[in-house]
Amino acid sequence: GMVSAPPSGAPGVATNNVVPIGGGGGMGRGGPGAPPPPPPGVVVGGPQQTGKTVGMGQQPAKIVGAPPPPPNVAMTTPLPSVPTGFAPTAPIPATTATPPKKEPEIPFGATKARTEQKEETIRKGAKYGKISFAPVRPPRRNELNPAQAAHAYGRPTYIPETPIQPTTAESVFFENVLAHFNRKDLFPDKQAMNRKCTPYSEFLKCLHLFGAGVLNKEELIQLLRGLFIQGNIPKSGQNATVNASSASNHAAFVLLNEFHKLLLGRGPYANQDQNLKFRAKYGSYPIREYDISDMSQEQTPSYWSYPSDFVYEKFSGEQEKDAEVLNYECFAIAKDWLEKGDRMLKSPEEYDGVKARCNVFEEVLARIEDEMYEVDMAIERNSCAMRLLEPIAEEAMRLRQQEEKDGQPIGRLQYALSPRTLNSIHIGAIARVYGEAGDEVIQHLMANALVVVPIVFERLKEKDAEWRKVKVDLDKEWKAMLSDNVEGSLDVQCHFYKRELEKCFTADWLLGECQRAKSFGKHPSKIPKHPAIDRLQPEFALVNEDVELSLYQPHVSVPISQNMPHKDALDCLGSLFSTDSSKSESNNEKFVVVWKDFISPWFGLPSEWIARYPRTSNS
Repeated sequence: GMVSAPPSGAPGVATNNVVPIGGGGGMGRGGPGAPPPPPPGVVVGGPQQTGKTVGMGQQPAKIVGAPPPPPNVAMTTPLPSVPTGFAPTAPIPATTATPPKKEPEIPFGATKARTEQKEETIRKGAKYGKISFAPVRPPRRNELNPAQAAHAYGRPTYIPETPIQPTTAESVFFENVLAHFNRKDLFPDKQAMNRKCTPYSEFLKCLHLFGAGVLNKEELIQLLRGLFIQGNIPKSGQNATVNASSASNHAAFVLLNEFHKLLLGRGPYANQDQNLKFRAKYGSYPIREYDISDMSQEQTPSYWSYPSDFVYEKFSGEQEKDAEVLNYECFAIAKDWLEKGDRMLKSPEEYDGVKARCNVFEEVLARIEDEMYEVDMAIERNSCAMRLLEPIAEEAMRLRQQEEKDGQPIGRLQYALSPRTLNSIHIGAIARVYGEAGDEVIQHLMANALVVVPIVFERLKEKDAEWRKVKVDLDKEWKAMLSDNVEGSLDVQCHFYKRELEKCFTADWLLGECQRAKSFGKHPSKIPKHPAIDRLQPEFALVNEDVELSLYQPHVSVPISQNMPHKDALDCLGSLFSTDSSKSESNNEKFVVVWKDFISPWFGLPSEWIARYPRTSNS
């Protein structure tokens, strides 16, 4: 719509072919007292009014007294046709500008800023641990360093350590306290309180103060007495009033007694499961000590089912998934020998009877087997820990590189492993690598996993390569020793045979045979027999079966052979007496006399054997 321009100087009308929107002065539509016309190309208006150039003017219209428009909003906005000298009945809304984004602050020690969205992305990207950007907690007073903690607490079972679980008594006590604070007779006229300030929260605050060492035992009991009776911290002096009923007072004193027991010995419910088992029918003895043939069923020759009233033993960290695969239905047993004990059942794994002694060759094989087992277990445990730490180490290295790339200070990103990441097998493998300092390294791993895990992983890799190389060399030695001893290990009776042979040649044994020769002749069943000495055992028998004539007949007959090593025995004894200077000449003389006058004629040996050892005297 083009509008024809009226004569110059008309009231309420701009010159230079410009139509004013909402123009005019204090008199309305161009009445007396109107301000002078604006410059050419300018439209008088407020912040929410716009103008449009009309007619032959070629300069854009401008708004007087309005702020400059945002960059993304045009200066002129097309409007519908408006009669000359009249303003629109309602303001036309203008496009609002987007507020400027707040720049992220640069943390202390950082060189660059990082948005919260990016930190949240980093936090969610952690797969094997939890990330936090919270300020690091300063060390507490008298807090132990890793070396002192390793000496004081020892080696943990899990990393991170599982939180201490409340005992049965503690759980029951807290439930009773919560139920006590919900009693209607404790607060009969009081309205519902704020959730942030309840008697139960005050009770927890008191426990925290006691745990931090701010309150002692007497002060804690005093605060809890007023809290349990009145539902709040008691007042002192004449303002102290007790409005609770007698029932609530009795319940409060019962809670105080229970709490006192918890502080002293953790209450009578601390070992509830163990006490329940002790009071059960089977007590604390193994189930194999009882005759359960009437209450149990034989599932297989080696397994019997548990009785229906048997109390099972459960470990502290058992979860629902663990209970799905654990055996609570049957146990391994074996029938005992009736002549060896009164127990009906026993475990074959607990056999502690006399074991056959191994010979020297078997002991060598057993030692080699133990060495092979230890080396294999060390390598496999190390490999198991290495496989577990490899993805964690890669994630830790990635996070550290990301922090350096983003210009963040060291220690701002805190990385904690997921619960039960490392168990006792992995912890033992890591501690073995570092020797005496293993427990201290474990404490460092618990305190700063982001830095320690990559270092430990590299150390495990080095040890894995080193131990596998050593195992190759040990395999050669083990193979040679096995081939040298495997044949001798097959003689399982050599030790017992050797012991019997040594015993049958002792002086006491020979003297006992001579003394009991008559008894052996009368009762041959009393003669000790063994396969090792059957060929060397003398024959105890009487020529005449008449016992009265036993005094006048021989009782023992010893078989001899020409193949007996008498010549070797003579050479050994002669060499001993002739070369050993400690043996006197009298002993040499006795040896020659005994051999020449007794042994040689008794066994029918040639006399020229002893001729090489002449007698030193004729006496």
